[in-house]
Amino acid sequence: MRNLAENNPGCNYIGVDIRDSYVRDALRVEPHLPNLHYVQANLTFNAAPVLDTLPKLVQSLSIMYPDPWFKPKHHKRRLMNVEFLGAIAPFVQQGAPLHFQTDSFDLFTEAEELLMNNPYFLRQVPDPTESPFATTTYFQRRTVHLESRNEFMLLALRS
Repeated sequence: MRNLAENNPGCNYIGVDIRDSYVRDALRVEPHLPNLHYVQANLTFNAAPVLDTLPKLVQSLSIMYPDPWFKPKHHKRRLMNVEFLGAIAPFVQQGAPLHFQTDSFDLFTEAEELLMNNPYFLRQVPDPTESPFATTTYFQRRTVHLESRNEFMLLALRS
């Protein structure tokens, strides 16, 4: 995210993670940039309170490698669901892109179906073949290069 913030000083970037240790590490390692912020939160339950603190509507939203919660009894914990999309929709500018990336085909197909059947975002076809970001995340590097697994991407626009 640092590279994105450095290359786009007119845009604000907020990294949100459920794990406090990831946020603390990012705050410790990343140089202070006025347009780069990190928040520890569980967006599954706290998306509206977090987004309500922003001074204006979100112009682009990226969900990068959310926890796939592989066990069926844990699927209810997945971030991408109808409630989440409904909670974030009022805070996202009309026409703003929602980028979704995962290395889990099961999570990809679930998110794909969700984006095809919701009133808040319009799935775009064809799916992107390359990440819209100039840099890769830790999870992307680990998944694609070290584990030789595929990555799956979706793009939707706020309706």
